[in-house]
Amino acid sequence: MISRSPGSPASSSSGTSVLPGVDPLDQTVTDGDGVSLRVWDVRNIGGPLAGQLVNPLSKFEIKARDVGLVFSVAVEADPNDTAKVPNLYAAATSAFGLHIVTPLQKTRRRLHASLLVLQTPVTCPVNLAIVRRRPGSIWKIDGKTGRHLLFANTIDSGVANSGPGIGGLAYDPASTTLYASDVETGLIHRFSIGQNGVDLGQFDHGKTGRKLLNLPVVVDDGRRAEITDPQFRVDDPGTWGFTQAERRVDAMAVHSGRLYYAIAAGPEVFSVGLNADGGFATDVRSELLVKADRPAPVTGMLFDSKGRMTLAIRGAVKPSMISAASRSRAADRCSAICLRYQMIPRRPMLGFQSRRNTRLECRTLRKLLQVVYCWRTPIVPMAQ
Repeated sequence: MISRSPGSPASSSSGTSVLPGVDPLDQTVTDGDGVSLRVWDVRNIGGPLAGQLVNPLSKFEIKARDVGLVFSVAVEADPNDTAKVPNLYAAATSAFGLHIVTPLQKTRRRLHASLLVLQTPVTCPVNLAIVRRRPGSIWKIDGKTGRHLLFANTIDSGVANSGPGIGGLAYDPASTTLYASDVETGLIHRFSIGQNGVDLGQFDHGKTGRKLLNLPVVVDDGRRAEITDPQFRVDDPGTWGFTQAERRVDAMAVHSGRLYYAIAAGPEVFSVGLNADGGFATDVRSELLVKADRPAPVTGMLFDSKGRMTLAIRGAVKPSMISAASRSRAADRCSAICLRYQMIPRRPMLGFQSRRNTRLECRTLRKLLQVVYCWRTPIVPMAQ
């Protein structure tokens, strides 16, 4: 079992409380020794999984100073060799806020960073990108030892991700390919596992996918996280360089020879066929328009052994959620939900109408389960 720990990297050596009237965002520092990712051993939990509270042993943990803050995770599992311990892949993220790094006390309030990383030049981008880390970094983690190495970076025409990071990862065991969605460009990158992270090509939903669906093409607007721009604000996600919602890809998953991916606009789930070598086919289709009381990006997607799809919708990152009043919550606390869907068998003249009144190849997904939950991310004061 894998867990990410957005709260624990926030730490302090002083233990003092934040004084009244003082912005807690200006008094919080990210601890490089805080745990960013932890792997748990759940083989001996005292019975079958039944939704019970368990206390598993920690197998290993990765610290924030080593990989920064990560969100999307993919498992390099081999369905033909279940005894093999799989490797893991974890991707840099801005899901917990945009973390500006600056060594200067006087610049903290000016930048109004949600969390600050000390002892790193201010020109270092974001996402807790300590030293050589980048916002588009993907890390390969040995499933046995926890040893981690930089696997790849999402780079488009020689330009690396400037801040928003990666929306989702997905692994295809048939072609041993890792897919990563860059939320700054909207591109889905296709990395070779066997060739140690070589980028074999990209899929552009905004241009290629929408064109194949006879929808207006949406080209990336080219916005980037320019932290030296006077218009840039670390408490305003609109200045972080996200691509347009119509082309922004978040969570992804591979199932039955297809790559399923969630587009922020809607949100809506699409899929594209995968060739034998992991390349992208041309049979793009819309699968599902997600209906939630409070629409927000789909940040997690998986298929179980019965072909049912589970989606995790995390509260959208909003300026108000990063303000002092909200105490650095980077996402809407109570709009997070889990949705589970089941594919309805193919029947003549059966299908469902999307918002564009087009029949989806007699295929649809039926919602089975909805769970609503909230969370809190603690902050602690830093030494003066």
